Amino acid sequence: MFSILGTDAKISVEKDENLIETTCKNTPHYQLCINTLRADKGSSGADVAGLGLIMVEAVKAKSKEALSAIKKLQKSQPKLATPLQQCRDMYKAVVSGDVPEAEQSIRGNPKFAENGMADAAVEADDCEAAFQGVAKSPLTAVNTAARELAEVARDLTWGVSFCPKSSIFPISMDVGDGGALEDRVSDLWWCVLVLGCGCCSRVVFVGVG
Repeated sequence: MFSILGTDAKISVEKDENLIETTCKNTPHYQLCINTLRADKGSSGADVAGLGLIMVEAVKAKSKEALSAIKKLQKSQPKLATPLQQCRDMYKAVVSGDVPEAEQSIRGNPKFAENGMADAAVEADDCEAAFQGVAKSPLTAVNTAARELAEVARDLTWGVSFCPKSSIFPISMDVGDGGALEDRVSDLWWCVLVLGCGCCSRVVFVGVG
C-alpha cells in the first residue's frame, strides 16, 4: 500500500512539475515564471488556469509594493510629485481594475484576463516613462519586476483561452520555410499535454486548429 501511494505521489509531483515547466517555457521570462509558481504551494495540483491565477496574484502583490514605494517617495522627493502621482494612478488602476478583471474572468472568459494583464504590463512601462525628461526614475526596479510578472501572467492567461482543460498549454509550431507540412497548413496551434508515468514523462500533441 505504501509503495502504491508513494508511486502515485511521485507521478503527481512529476505531472505538476512538467506542467509548470511547460507553461513557463511559453512565457518571455522562464526563470521568473518557474520561481514564482514553485514558491506558491497552490501550484501543486493546479491546472493552467490555477497557475495563471497565481501569477495574477503576484502582479497584484508587486503593484501594491510599487504603491507603497510611491507613497514614501511622495514624502521624500516632492520635486517628483507629478510623475509619482501618475505612477500612483497607474498602479491603482492595476490593483483595482486589471487584477480583479483577470481574477474574475480567467475561468470564464480568459481573453479578458489576458487583456487585463497586458494592460498591467503597459502601466508599469508607462510609469517608468513618466520620469523621462524629469529625473532618473526611482522606481525602475519595481517597474521592471511588475512588467515582467504581468507579461508572464498575460501569456499564462492567453494559454487558458486555447487550452482550458487541466494540464494542457498551447505552443506554436514553426514548420519552417518551404517545408512539406507548411505547404499543407498555413498556421498550426497545438496543445501539449504532459503526462507523468513514474520514472519518465511523455508528451502528447493535440491539434486544436
